Amino acid sequence: MVYLIKNNSLAEVKVLVSVPKKNFKKAVDRNTLKRRMREAYRINNQLNSNNRELHLAYIYVYKDILDYKEIEIAIKALTKQLNELIN
Repeated sequence: MVYLIKNNSLAEVKVLVSVPKKNFKKAVDRNTLKRRMREAYRINNQLNSNNRELHLAYIYVYKDILDYKEIEIAIKALTKQLNELIN
């Protein structure tokens, strides 16, 4: 995950989900992984932005296609680390 924090009056969070074509040649595989990552983020979205604008980029770096549960665990861990960092 890559992030950028801006101290603005806007308290919004923008999210980018990326799966590199280098690792997954088929668009079907990339789209499946992006769908799983977006869903895991949507369900586990508990960020406390505290009147800050956040830009997040989740980049899939594994070489294999993980199932939803494993992706969800990773997204939860990243969200928890980010919450600890920004608070």
